[in-house]
Amino acid sequence: MRTSFLGYYRPDEEQFSELWKNCVFILDANVLLNLYRYPKEARDDLLRVLHQVSDRLWVPYQAALEYQENRLGVIAGQVRRFDEVREVLAETRKCLEEGLARLQLKKRHSAIEPDQLLAKVEEVFSEFRGELDTLEQEQPDVYDDDELRDQIDSLLEGKIGPPPESQSELDRIFEEGRIRYEHKHPPGYGDTGKAQPGERETCSYGGLAFRREYGDLILWFQIIEAAKAKELKHIIFVTDDEKEDWWWTVKSRGKKTIGPRPELVEELHRKAGVSSFYMYNSERFLEFAKQYLGAQVDQESIDQVREIVQLGEAEWKGRRRTSIAYHMQAERAVAQWLRDLCPNDEIVSSERGFPDLVLVSDRDRIGYEVKYIRGEPTFIRHMMRERVFRGYHEINEGRLDSLKFVVVVDDEEEVEKAIDILSRSRYEIPDGISFVVGLLEPSERERGAIWHLSLFSFSKPNVEGVAQVNLAASKC
Repeated sequence: MRTSFLGYYRPDEEQFSELWKNCVFILDANVLLNLYRYPKEARDDLLRVLHQVSDRLWVPYQAALEYQENRLGVIAGQVRRFDEVREVLAETRKCLEEGLARLQLKKRHSAIEPDQLLAKVEEVFSEFRGELDTLEQEQPDVYDDDELRDQIDSLLEGKIGPPPESQSELDRIFEEGRIRYEHKHPPGYGDTGKAQPGERETCSYGGLAFRREYGDLILWFQIIEAAKAKELKHIIFVTDDEKEDWWWTVKSRGKKTIGPRPELVEELHRKAGVSSFYMYNSERFLEFAKQYLGAQVDQESIDQVREIVQLGEAEWKGRRRTSIAYHMQAERAVAQWLRDLCPNDEIVSSERGFPDLVLVSDRDRIGYEVKYIRGEPTFIRHMMRERVFRGYHEINEGRLDSLKFVVVVDDEEEVEKAIDILSRSRYEIPDGISFVVGLLEPSERERGAIWHLSLFSFSKPNVEGVAQVNLAASKC
C-alpha cells in the first residue's frame, strides 16, 4: 500500500532523522526575502543555521531571480512602514478624541476630565514618534549598500541552479502549466492571475521572458531536473509560501497542515527517483534544526519568524494594520456603502456613542454597529450577549427602528466560521436586529479597501437568503 501511494505517508521518526542527516536543503525566494523583515536577532539565527548546512544548500534559478526582482520592493516596504505607523498613531488619536467627544463628558459628567487623558496620550505618542525618527535614519533604503545581500551572496556562492536553456523550454512549461492549472494540479495554480493591477505579467532577464503566474511551476520543474542530474535521494524544501497548491491541509477544528501535497511527493519520486521529500516553512525549519542539527536557536527568534510567516503576503501588500485602524477602515467602508446605497438619506454618528452609525430617512432610523474581530471569531458569542441587549433597548426606547451588527473579519476562512457561529447560536435575536458578516480586504492604499460581504437575517431559526455582494469602500 505505502509503495503504491507514497505521497500519502509522512516519514516516521527514523526516516525524518535520515532525511535531515543526508538531504539537500532547497530554499525558496520568500525565505531569502523574509530575512529583510525579521528583527536582527531572528535574522542572525536563521543565517547561522543556513551557514551550518551551507555545503548542502541549493537554490533554483527561478527562486534566485524572484529574490533579485523583489528585493528592492521589500526594502521599500520596510521604509514605508514608518509612515504607516505614523498614520496609525494619528488615526488612533483621532478615534480617541472623536469617541470621547461623542460622549460629551464636559456637559454630561462632573468628574471625568478627558483633556488630562488626551494630554498624556499625546506625550507618549510624541516620545514614540521621536523614536521612530531615530530608527528611520538607521533603516537602509533602496539606494543604500545592502549588507544582507552581501551575506546571502557569500552563503549561496556556487549554489544557484542553471537558467532555462531557451524561451522554447519556458513556453513548453507555460503550456503544460495551463493544463495543470485547469485541473488544479500542484504547484502554482494558486498564482493564476498573480500580477496585481499595474504590475507586469512577465519578468524578462537573460533574454528570457518568465510569466509570473508560472513561477512556482518553473521552480518545481527546476527542482525535478536538479534531483535527476545530481541523483538526489533526500530533499527538504524550505518555503514560506502558505498556499494550498504546495501544502496538504485538512480542516479539523481549524486548518491543519499535514505536509507537502501528496501529488508533489509522488511526482518527484516518479520523475527523479527521490526517496524522501518534505517541506518546512522558516519557523518549522528552525524548530527542527534544533532537534536534528543541534542548532542553537533562541525561542524568541522562532516566535518572531512565526509572526512574519503567518502575516504572509498580506503584510507586504499594505494589509497589516492595528485592530483600531482596521476598525476605522471598516467603519468608513460601511459609511461609504450606505452613502452609495441610500444617497438621499442622512448618515450620522450616534451622539450616545452607540451604534457607530445611524441611517436617517423619512421612514425610519437604522443603526449600524461595526465590530472588527481579529483571529478566531468565537468572540462573536460574547458580543451578542453583551451588545444585542443594548441594541434592543435602543429600539424599545424609540431611538432606533432597527439595528444591524456588521461583524468584520480579515481572513476568508473566518467568514464561514462567523456565519456558522451566528446561525447555530441558541441566543435569541430580538426583532429588529440582524447581522452582516464581512471580509475586509484592503488593497493598495490609493485604491482604498474592498469588502466582500455575506448578508443574512436571523428573523427565522435557520439562515436564509444569503447574498454575495462586492462593495468598493472609501479611500483610506
